[in-house]
Amino acid sequence: MFDLLFWSLVALCLAGILFWVLAPSRMLWALYQWQKSTLYRCIVKNLDALDFKDGIVFASSVSPLQVLLLHIHTKAPITAVVDEPIALNWIKRLFWRCGINIIDPDHIAHFDGKGLLVMQAHHQSRLPEHHYPCALMYACGVNHLPQKHFIHFDRRVVHLSFEACESNLPLIQQLSKMGVGAWHEYMDHLPDMMQRWLMQSKLSKNRLCVADSTGAALSALRTMVGVFLFRGALKKLLKDQSHVALCLPTSVAGSLSLLSLWSLAKTAVQLNYTSSHEALINALEQAGIKKIITSYRFMEKLKQKGFDVAEVFKDYELIFLEDIKRGISPLKKILTLAFTAIAPTALLKRCYLKTIDQNQIATILFSSGSEGAPKGVQ
Repeated sequence: MFDLLFWSLVALCLAGILFWVLAPSRMLWALYQWQKSTLYRCIVKNLDALDFKDGIVFASSVSPLQVLLLHIHTKAPITAVVDEPIALNWIKRLFWRCGINIIDPDHIAHFDGKGLLVMQAHHQSRLPEHHYPCALMYACGVNHLPQKHFIHFDRRVVHLSFEACESNLPLIQQLSKMGVGAWHEYMDHLPDMMQRWLMQSKLSKNRLCVADSTGAALSALRTMVGVFLFRGALKKLLKDQSHVALCLPTSVAGSLSLLSLWSLAKTAVQLNYTSSHEALINALEQAGIKKIITSYRFMEKLKQKGFDVAEVFKDYELIFLEDIKRGISPLKKILTLAFTAIAPTALLKRCYLKTIDQNQIATILFSSGSEGAPKGVQ
């Protein structure tokens, strides 16, 4: 057994050395992800704008991460100008072994035109007069909070976009203009809000997730179970609806209902039940509502307080939370709990989350209508 372990370690070390010799930049990339406890996914746009191996790349920011990615995609030697040099010499030597030289701004003038010089635009004045070809690079997603537990998370997205320099515009203005489109494209590659909720909930598990003034409280795990159960019941009832109204208080049940609608990629229309009957009817008509999720208990409480919404809702199909709860069997609750606890995030996402367009409206809120027709905010 000891011999097997020994020779396995020897083989692993030899494989690492071979990998470092044949592909040092890839090895450094793997070490960087391990050191950051983060897996990355790089998206590169318009790399053809960087149609030279010797020249200058003006960047929105310069970090070891994006310089390493640039080297992997271009295979060109790089001199990178960073405001905060790498403190550890052994890491600098690893970068140098890959063909990346990290320098501080005071040494920009020593650039001899061989390879790519990557620097921020505000250091342009430090450059001597030159005729090197130039391009722009804008990086999104380089900086983020560290994650110790990244197993359940999708890879962190790093988006690099390139453009040719325009001689008639200042570099900083060109990068600012370029950044608008770059950030929009970057956002399109990020997990949507329900995927992010699911990832975070899987990490939190037994931590408190939601509570209300009635004393109800759910952990992240039980919140997921509640959402998945509600989702299954609502899926059949709301098959042909894109907008669904909610008439519920700020409560655990209201939160579960809202998350369930979002998991089905529905737009939730939250009604202001203190509005006048005319304002409520106007809001429902503006949003094109046909079905409303509410509660027997809550409607009774509203009636006792002088808000009889039953008269307003008489022409709409009402879905009561109490009916949904009664329709869920104990066996289904147990099976859903067990599956949610042991299944990986990717499988739960496939089973319970519908893909959401980043530009889709998540919710619509209406004003009280005290100054005329209620105004919707989406």
